[in-house]
Amino acid sequence: MTTAASAEERHPTLTVTGVGSVEADPDRVEVNLVLAAEDRDRQTAFQQVTTRSHRLAELLDSLQIPKSRRHTSGIALNEITHQDRKAVSYLARTGISVRLEPDGPLSSLLTRAAKEVGSSFGGLSWYLSRTNPARLEAVRRAALDSRERARAAAEALGLAVGEVMEIRLLAGNGARGVVMAGARHRAMARLTEPDVEVGQISADAEVEGTCRLQPRVGARLPATPDPGS
Repeated sequence: MTTAASAEERHPTLTVTGVGSVEADPDRVEVNLVLAAEDRDRQTAFQQVTTRSHRLAELLDSLQIPKSRRHTSGIALNEITHQDRKAVSYLARTGISVRLEPDGPLSSLLTRAAKEVGSSFGGLSWYLSRTNPARLEAVRRAALDSRERARAAAEALGLAVGEVMEIRLLAGNGARGVVMAGARHRAMARLTEPDVEVGQISADAEVEGTCRLQPRVGARLPATPDPGS
């Protein structure tokens, strides 16, 4: 006897991945500042970086950047040696990441951090926040793309798309990073406030869907090509 459950199991399934993309204005930017000092005495090098860190914190306070939008991204103290392995000096470094709104004081921060604190730049990263409407629109487009791909594949086999059995949202993207080399200290005093061009970011999404295939009414299965022809 053929049960309803076993008959249901005979229906083939199809899994397809749909992609969606939307261009949008970023609503978050993160700038990485690097403070470094080199001295023959390791404690002196470390103290110089510590002093600059305090001065940078004061600068961020004056620009009204909340403490919740800044964090230390790294601290290092390295020994600089010659080929004979004898210690020559010590290099202390620390990185500070600062998150701003796109209309925040980015240009002023870059210029003043270089002039007044002696920092170099580790890079800029532009983001779309998780609540940005463009991310949801990208998911919607990815789902529609998945459905259209499933229909095309099913029609090529003389079948029709049935019920959707599973949908998975795969990893998406909404960031653009720019890495910049650090400026030399002698050039910092001549820096002018830069023009920062934001542009748009692509919010990307991928949706993987599995659907059940079913016979299409009145359709014939396509003929299988002869491998020898």
